[in-house]
Parts: sequence; C-alpha cells; structure tokens
Amino acid sequence: MSKVLFISQNGDLLPLAERVELEGHGVTLHICNSFYTSRGRGNVKARSATSVGLLQEENVVNQKNIEDLLQKVSPDICVTDGGMGRVGEVVRRMGVQTWGSDRWSELVFGEYERNLLKSINVKPLPQPTPGDASFGVGAFSDGDILYNPFLAVTEVGLQNKGVGVQGDGGVCVQALHAGHPLLKELYKLEEVIKRVSYKGMLLLSSHLEVGFSLPLFACMYELTKGKLLDVLKGRKDDVTKEWASATRISLPPFPIPSDIRYVKHVSVVKGAAKHIWFVDASNSDIGICDGNVGWVSARGGEQEKEEFTPLREARRRTLRTITNMKNENDLKELQYRTDVGVRSAQILATYE
Repeated sequence: MSKVLFISQNGDLLPLAERVELEGHGVTLHICNSFYTSRGRGNVKARSATSVGLLQEENVVNQKNIEDLLQKVSPDICVTDGGMGRVGEVVRRMGVQTWGSDRWSELVFGEYERNLLKSINVKPLPQPTPGDASFGVGAFSDGDILYNPFLAVTEVGLQNKGVGVQGDGGVCVQALHAGHPLLKELYKLEEVIKRVSYKGMLLLSSHLEVGFSLPLFACMYELTKGKLLDVLKGRKDDVTKEWASATRISLPPFPIPSDIRYVKHVSVVKGAAKHIWFVDASNSDIGICDGNVGWVSARGGEQEKEEFTPLREARRRTLRTITNMKNENDLKELQYRTDVGVRSAQILATYE
C-alpha cells in the first residue's frame, strides 16, 4: 500500500483521490486555497485536510507549512493540479516523488511555449475546421521518457453540435501504440522532459498543454480499468485500441457563477460511482458555485465489427448513466451534450 498526498488548488483532485483510495492506498487530500472547501454535504463526503496555507500572498510558497504537511502525511507520492506548480516544486526538492503540476509546467504557455516548440522543431498538429473541436496526441512522462500515449479529440462546445459557450463539452480518447506515426512530433519533447525531470501528462494539439486534466484522467481511468496509481508511478502498459469518452455535466446557471444555496447537489448513482467524476469544491466564504457538477466517463471497447462503433457504445453507456442520475435526483435541468463522439468520429476519419 502506498501513501498518496493530493494537493489541489480548488478541489478538482478529489475524484482522483477517491479512486486511488478504492485501489487500497492511503490518501490525503489537501485543498490549498483557504477560501475553498470540500462541500461534503451533497455530492461526496468531506475529504479535505486542515486548510493550512501552502501559498502566501502573491503566490509566495510557505515552506514551513509544506514541511509540516509532509511530516504529518509522510507520502510516497504527491499529486498536484493546476496552480500548484510552486508547491509541487518545493515538495519535489524535499525528496518526495511529485506528479502533475510543477514550476516548469506552469511556464508552458504563450511566448515561452512557442519558443520552446520552435527550439526543438516541434510542429503543432493541424486542426479540424470548423473550430468546434481540437485534435491532439498525448502521453504520460516519468521524468525521462513518454509512455502510455493516447489520441484525444476535445469537443469544445457545451451544447450539441459544438454550439454555445466553449468549455470542453466532451473528450474522446484512444490509447495508441508507441510506434504510431502521429506521435512523431510529441516524442521530440523527451529531450526537454529529461532536462526538467517533469512527471505528469502532456497533450500536443495546436499548442502544448502540460499538467493536470480531469476529463483526460477520467478517460485514462476507463482505459486502464481502474489502476491509476500504477500509471502515475510509471507503469508502461501494452496499449489497446479501446476508446473512452468523458462528458461534462452541469447545472444552471453554469457557466455563470451563482449563489451556492440555489444550486442543487447531485448524489452518486448506485452501481455507477466509478464513472462519475464530481467536482466538489465551492467558495465557502463568498458562497459562489458555478454549477459545474463534473464529468461522466465510459469505455467503448475496440472496433471488432463493422457495425460496432466504440464511440457510439461509449455514448450509449454515458447517456444511460446520466439518465439514471437524472431519475434518482429528479434533475430535469441537468445540462450535458448527447452527441459527444459524433464530431470526433468525423474528425478521426480524416486522419485514417
């Protein structure tokens, strides 16, 4: 059994922490932002550790509080998400294996990212038109090499056919063989990975994304059949051609912030808990909640017969879970896309 410390800015690591705990490991979740707390009275039970500040004003790291937290937990591995790069860097320097966001990963955007790709001659992948989706390839990094590569299509609109506010309405992922030709540009990043010893996830599309992505994790959880900690530790699996998808679920007034008192809570659907990824953090001082419930994931299997479509199967399973969630919670107003995978299939046909 391993002891895992999850350090999250606003609580997005909670569903990942719960699943690692179900694998039989010791888990501590620390929500770093002292203005946020796990709701713990609707979606999931409270899991937050004492919210001592790891960051002071202007994002200055509070090293003593980090040392106290590490001494209390004694973790074998620490997982950090977006915004926690400075904390992750300090934890790593203290000798704890750290996965996710670090100081370098949070520099990878804008001009630095463009110059980085240019310096190692990495060409961003051509993107589909119209711009209702993005196409990319990604992998995990152990600080030396990339492993468990995958292909990802993100359907960016929150409404069917990609219309409405752009906010990643759904993600479709397929595990790739290590020698797949689409990975050529991604593998060029290994020389940078070795130099900075980055451990985490990368995704190359029209640009490079480095760090933590909950919907991608949800899909990888489906593809690894629930053995995420082994992947975080660097397990290199023989990949299959299976597909998985993750569909965002939300409640009005999302994506407009509102008073948390007027946003309903959603309970776990019996028998489907492993496929529901609740985002369970709210601003307790101001009482703000955006109604973003989380994600529903599903695995679609492999392409075995011409009449069998993995993405269609993943969509069928997803809609079954969401329908059960609506019925059990009397939530007619639950917002989600019913066509996640349709646009992805069209895009993938052009790359075959």
